[in-house]
Amino acid sequence: MMRLPEPWRRWYAELSRRDQRLAIGGAGLVLGLILYLALIQPLYSAYLHLTQRVQEQRTTLQWLNRNTARIRALEGNESKATSRLGGSTSVFSIVSASVQESPIASAVQQLQQAGDGTIQLTLQGTSFDQLVRWLAELAQKKGIVVVNANIERTSVSGRINATLSLKASR
Repeated sequence: MMRLPEPWRRWYAELSRRDQRLAIGGAGLVLGLILYLALIQPLYSAYLHLTQRVQEQRTTLQWLNRNTARIRALEGNESKATSRLGGSTSVFSIVSASVQESPIASAVQQLQQAGDGTIQLTLQGTSFDQLVRWLAELAQKKGIVVVNANIERTSVSGRINATLSLKASR
């Protein structure tokens, strides 16, 4: 057992029996509080945070499972894409006009044409739900689909940063 420094032992020995019990009880209470604040409370906070993240991911998975058929149906419309683009209208113009009319317009950081005919779109702090709706509409009405996507969650729930490569389906 740990030995207390001499001045503390002298102070403790001079206390009455009742005060000694009170000092031991107070020390136990302080140690219990330190244990709670240093170990138990941070672990519990982390547990709650992870539980919330798991629930959010389950919700996203359920949405993806419900909409898989729609996404595959949109991919099946590839042969109609060329006629929907309107021949002479460039993919860049269509994406640019569409994004300006959409609720994600304020989140656009960069929109540029890549050499291989794809369009690079960079968004910051946009709503995940609004982005998915816009992409579904773009695929369904214009035949422009996502070729590559890099999506990162932000600290704000439901908001993401995304870099997308878009291309007219053939």
